[in-house]
Amino acid sequence: MEQIADFMKQLYEYFYLEKNEIKKLQKNISSELLASFGRQLTEIEDIEAKLHKVVLN
Repeated sequence: MEQIADFMKQLYEYFYLEKNEIKKLQKNISSELLASFGRQLTEIEDIEAKLHKVVLN
């Protein structure tokens, strides 16, 4: 689990922060990632609606 978490953090740092030239402190990155997972779609209906919207576009 720790390796997965570290991998996700590295992806976030490289593909989001560095590509968008955003500077953040290391201590804030983990808490922001945790908060972002809490905001993700979790209900089946929400996921199906999102997929339907993507397919139509």
